[in-house]
Amino acid sequence: MFLLEPYLWRYAAYRAYLNLVGEAARYYLAWLWWFLEPIAMTGVFFLVFTYLRASNAENFQYFLIIGVTSWLWFANGVANSTDSLRVAKGMISQRPLPKLLFPFTSVVSASLKHAFVFSIVLIVIAAMLGSSPAWR
Repeated sequence: MFLLEPYLWRYAAYRAYLNLVGEAARYYLAWLWWFLEPIAMTGVFFLVFTYLRASNAENFQYFLIIGVTSWLWFANGVANSTDSLRVAKGMISQRPLPKLLFPFTSVVSASLKHAFVFSIVLIVIAAMLGSSPAWR
């Protein structure tokens, strides 16, 4: 299976890194946009579910930001994976590579980006909530 071949793992990791660098260079706000996107989306959903549809759930904003961040990871991984074969059409026709490598690289790239964002979000939420006896 192709996942066991080390040169393909290195290629996927390096390509995922280059995708992240390219994505950060594409926007004026660079990597800061990675944090602004879930925060803006969470703000819109918070306004909708708090004021238009009264939700009186406790700590709803934390549930919402974790859900939005997870959804963005899934949506970005799927959206980029579906387009990856079309983008890599030239490379596929020049060299016999496993076609699963390109969607896999897109998912790795989305996972790295959102793991970084998700860890920062969890740290901020933990700092805002403070310690709790339930954590022990």
